[in-house]
Amino acid sequence: MAAPATGAPPPPRPRERGGDLVVEWRGPHTLIRRRDELPGAADVLGTIPWVPGNVLVLVSATAHRHPSLSGVVRDWLAQLRSTPGGAGLQAVWLAVPDLGDTDGMCGPWMHGLAVDFDIDVIAPDGPLTTTVGAGLYVNRAEGGTGWRRFGPRGQGDVVGCRFPVPAWEHQLPRGPVTAAGLVTATVPAGLAVRPAGLPAPGHMSPVFRVPMHARIPKLIVGQPGVDVPAKAVAEILGHVPEPLRRALLVVPVSASAVAPEWAAELAELLGEDVMLTAGLETINRAGVVRTVVLGPQGQEVLVPLAAMLRHRAGAAAPEVVDIAPAPPGWEKHGSRCYRRAGDRSSSLLAEVLPGGLHVHSDAEQPVFTTRLDSPSWTLAIGGEGQPVTEAELAAVRELLGGLAPHQCRTAQVRVLGTAEPAELAALGAHVRSVGATLQAPPRQESEDSSRTQRIVVAKPVHVPVVVTASPVATVSGPVATQPEPKPEPKPEPVAPQAEPEPEPVTSAKPREPVDLADRPSTPAEQARLATSAGALYTEALAAVNVALSAWPMLKPEAKADLVAVCLYLGRGEGGATALADALAEGREPFDGYLPCLVSGLRRLPTHRKVVLRQENTEHAEGTVLTEPGFLSASLHLDVTTGSARIDHLIWPVAARRTSELVMGRTFDEVVFPVGRRFKVLATKTGDGGPSMLSRELLPDEDPQSPEALERDRTVLPRLERAWRERQTADLRLIEEPDALARLTTPLEADK
Repeated sequence: MAAPATGAPPPPRPRERGGDLVVEWRGPHTLIRRRDELPGAADVLGTIPWVPGNVLVLVSATAHRHPSLSGVVRDWLAQLRSTPGGAGLQAVWLAVPDLGDTDGMCGPWMHGLAVDFDIDVIAPDGPLTTTVGAGLYVNRAEGGTGWRRFGPRGQGDVVGCRFPVPAWEHQLPRGPVTAAGLVTATVPAGLAVRPAGLPAPGHMSPVFRVPMHARIPKLIVGQPGVDVPAKAVAEILGHVPEPLRRALLVVPVSASAVAPEWAAELAELLGEDVMLTAGLETINRAGVVRTVVLGPQGQEVLVPLAAMLRHRAGAAAPEVVDIAPAPPGWEKHGSRCYRRAGDRSSSLLAEVLPGGLHVHSDAEQPVFTTRLDSPSWTLAIGGEGQPVTEAELAAVRELLGGLAPHQCRTAQVRVLGTAEPAELAALGAHVRSVGATLQAPPRQESEDSSRTQRIVVAKPVHVPVVVTASPVATVSGPVATQPEPKPEPKPEPVAPQAEPEPEPVTSAKPREPVDLADRPSTPAEQARLATSAGALYTEALAAVNVALSAWPMLKPEAKADLVAVCLYLGRGEGGATALADALAEGREPFDGYLPCLVSGLRRLPTHRKVVLRQENTEHAEGTVLTEPGFLSASLHLDVTTGSARIDHLIWPVAARRTSELVMGRTFDEVVFPVGRRFKVLATKTGDGGPSMLSRELLPDEDPQSPEALERDRTVLPRLERAWRERQTADLRLIEEPDALARLTTPLEADK
């Protein structure tokens, strides 16, 4: 652990004591559970980073009071100490609620354990709250004291409330701070402030969903439906030490605190810049942070694309500092813009504003602004007085097509420039098809300088707009005026154009297997990948370095290859869905990417248990299915999607496990190399609907040969056992679009 060469210790072999306790290694952490218990408690372990010199042991709820627990912990620790990486072990964190109670019976046992193995044993005194993105927290508001240290360097002293321990842990006030009718409470991410008459937030409160940052403490302001004045918050901050106050990131929960006037007042009162998020921060188990604006009942009313804002003292409006993850098919460009993934030649940008998004050419200087605190957000197109280009309209269609349904429903689309009537009609049809609203221009007049009718879009004004299902929009409110034109012959009326039906979106797939040699990548190919992928390479490299520290089996010389796999597992230009489209077009997302990806997959462990995909087409027994490109599947059998109706259970041969490389994803993914074939051995129908049971064929295997039929007979019982287990499992619904695409890409029947 402490030795840089080995990183986290290799896992000891799973051990059982009393026949029903199992010890499992989950990344750099450990889970102890009963044998008959589903390992659901392990989900949070994938979201907790490794701390050098420390190991976390999470004990499931049913194993807390098991009589063999103490013996299992001692046996496991003895095995761990005997491994090369275990020599650097400094502290073991035993995540068992109330185990660290100094008035309890376990103190002498933990002290003896610490002395015998010359380590610190740290346990919670009080209930434990498990929070995705914030680790394990001992809540003092619910009777807890904190994590206590036992052993050579401690006799039950409190080391803090959090694991992992952030840099600001000991800068927080020891107790509540009260001023101007407000009071603070400690929460996993830092401090929460509320009116003094309200109860302290419990672990079900939205403030417990805010992710913890290792270096930045957060001040979470208010509760849904409860306003907190900026002046009162300024007074509270006057009682906070200056270093902590200057480091705080404000997270507004109250609707009033989201309004720009609130942040402007706070910045003016403090006389310094205020950094704040655009709403309540949340994080999912895949590590994706979302910012949401909550309504008075705690419901999500808006998901802004601005993630972090800075309000300078004296400024009229905030500025965008950081933005949400890019929509599908797009990538971040700088700190506040998106551009099409891989499109480095186009000048088209989607610039994030405090309350919306502006699609325009980067040569323009946008003047459009919109407020953040509205229950809707604005998608503006083009520049005032400038012709709207087809590229801008296409970008808007792509953006709307990739946003979540609730983001589309709250979108107000505004055309700032000039557009042809047919273009506006087509845009309106698409906008309505995704549930968004097109704010029609306040006045439409004809220009006839070239005998071609165009629509003049006046500067947008804030007026109510009613958009009907017909091609004609009804507008109420003031109308912008134009200079009186010279008399001209009245043009013939233009017949309303029928709204075009939205075209179905299809994902292109390569029709022939990709010809990729199964070999290690060369240094030249690795160098070309690093150069061509640029910032994306750097981001993926950070994840690879974390994996290398936790898993000694991953070799440091394979960094470029493993970066390629991380790019494939991502949602950007080199991600699985984008790569399938690129291969269909005969191109490579990055120079050197494909040989490094093939080489990187070869370096990952082979997975030899049943994996799961889902299909919409059921194939008969004996059918051979093919996938010309790479193929993903779920390592766990307890996931399901809403976009496919048939379970496809596969016995793999060449699939590679990726959970050692990237943990905490929506599902643990295995990846098959290109050009694999799968033979359907049986079809089943159960409570969850139809299922296909298949096995992966060997390269060049004849599916009807005697050897193949013998393999079928060997594998089929294992597939049937997995199918029966899935019939009784509690299923997790996957809704994230990229994960859905990976799990439901259709296979083709071999002809």
